[in-house]
Amino acid sequence: SRRSAWLASRHGLVAERGRALLRLANVELDAADSHRSPLPEVERALPALLECISLAESHGIGPLRSAAMVALARVHLGMGRAGRARSVLVGDLDGVLGQCHARDQGEALLVLAKCHLAARADGGCGGETPSSSLASALRDLDRSLLAFEAADDVRRTAEVHYLRARAFHLLPGREGERDEAAADFVRLSGVARTRSVAW
Repeated sequence: SRRSAWLASRHGLVAERGRALLRLANVELDAADSHRSPLPEVERALPALLECISLAESHGIGPLRSAAMVALARVHLGMGRAGRARSVLVGDLDGVLGQCHARDQGEALLVLAKCHLAARADGGCGGETPSSSLASALRDLDRSLLAFEAADDVRRTAEVHYLRARAFHLLPGREGERDEAAADFVRLSGVARTRSVAW
C-alpha cells in the first residue's frame, strides 16, 4: 500500500492515492486489532489516515472521506475514546451508508455497536441507560452483520456473532439466541482460519 500511494502521488492520481492511504491505515488498524496491541499501535494509522482525509476534503471525494472517517472512529475507539468515536461516526453515518462499500458500512455499524457496549459498561452515557445502550448495540450489530455478509467478510462476520453472543448473555431469557450466535462465531472462525491459510 505504501508503494501504491507513492506511485499514485507521482502520477497525479489523487483518488487512487487517497484509496491507497486508506488501505494502509486499515492494515495498521487490522494489525492492532488482531494483536490486541497497546495504544501506540493504533496511532500508527493516523499519518496515512489524516493525509487521506485531507486529500478527500480538498478534492471533494465524499465516499473516500466517509470511509476514512470510519477508520478515524476505529482509531478513537482503539484509544479508549468511545464517545469521540461515536461522535465521528454519527456525523458521517449517512454518507457511509449511502456512498460506501458494504464492508465500510459494516465497519461503521460495528464500531458504533462497540461504542454502545462501552457506554453500557460505563453505566450508560449520552442520555442512554445501560439497557438502551445494549439494545442499540444489538440493533447495530444486526445491521453490521448484513453488511459484512454482503461483503463476504467472514472474519468480521465472526466478530459480530461473538459480540452478539456476549450481548445476549447479558439479557435474561435470551440464552437460545446467545448459543446460536456463539455457534455461528465458532463455525465462522474456522472458515476464516481456513481462508487465511489458503492465502
